[in-house]
Parts: sequence; structure tokens; C-alpha cells
Amino acid sequence: MRSAKEALRHTIPALVPLAMAALQWNDPDPLFWAFAYLMAALAPLGRSIQRHWPGLFNISSGVLFAGLVISLPGSVDFVLSDDYASIVAEMDENRPHIESAREFLGLVIALICHLPYRKWHLRGAK
Repeated sequence: MRSAKEALRHTIPALVPLAMAALQWNDPDPLFWAFAYLMAALAPLGRSIQRHWPGLFNISSGVLFAGLVISLPGSVDFVLSDDYASIVAEMDENRPHIESAREFLGLVIALICHLPYRKWHLRGAK
């Protein structure tokens, strides 16, 4: 029988992308990004409830990596702009690279919560 401590250990990494998904609802383009963060939460949630979802894990990993590819050019522009303090500034239509950089960093954090569960989910496929 699993302990509550073990279940909590896997629930906490799920809460990070879930919170990030909730923050997307005031975003100019919330649907893809909220979906990506929700997908990131599935891996730790699956582990928390002892469910192996190898196919879903692979799909969610693909969605997260697609988001990285989408946001990468704007993130590079952000780094080249040399205006790092603007990452916490208000959204500016004239500087969309700031939003891309935020999304890129958010997806990196989501992947940090998601990828450690790869071996566990794929092992369940056997």
C-alpha cells in the first residue's frame, strides 16, 4: 500500500504545470499553452495514482517539445534584445518576443516536472 507521503511527492510536480495552465487564461493565446501545461501535469498525476500512460506520455512530450519549437525564435530575439528586466513587464504588442521567452521558460519548467516520469510510464507499456 502506498503512503500518502509518496502520493504527495508525485502530486507536487503536477501542481506546478497546473498552476501555469491556470495563469494562461488571461493570455492573448491561451488554448495551446494551457493545453501544453495540462499535458505536462499528466505524467506526475499518473504516477501519483499508479496509472501507466505510455501513449499519453509520448503525446504530451510531443506537445511540450512543439511548444518549445514554437517559442524558440521569439526567445532568441528576447536574449538578443539584452533587455532581461522586461520578462516581468506588461505585455507589449510591439515586443512579442517577451511573451515567447515567458512561454519558453514555462515549458522548460513544465518539462522538468514531466520528463522524470518517462521511465516509469514507458515501463508500464511492457
